[in-house]
Amino acid sequence: MGGQWQTVRMGFYKDVERLVRLDARFVPKPCWIAHVLELNGCQPRVAYNRISPNERKYPCPPEKRPAIERAFRKLGRIPPLPSRREDTNLTAYRVMQEVIKRSES
Repeated sequence: MGGQWQTVRMGFYKDVERLVRLDARFVPKPCWIAHVLELNGCQPRVAYNRISPNERKYPCPPEKRPAIERAFRKLGRIPPLPSRREDTNLTAYRVMQEVIKRSES
């Protein structure tokens, strides 16, 4: 999903606001939501009242970004994070591949 252009459906920003309000106890500004969408590879439309198309007046604060991204994941907007078990299996796989390479040499 991320990395390709997607249109934002009506009500998406309101859904994100509700989820973040319930989860993290703050209401994100729409400009923060657009900024986090952009950081995750989506291309939100440029607001009609935006002063500069290349510069953000109110970027999303770094401490607010994880809560907004959690809401995106719940809504299926960005892919979920890999679980720790998957990371462990991947690490074990890489170690095993390294052992096989060394034994063949």
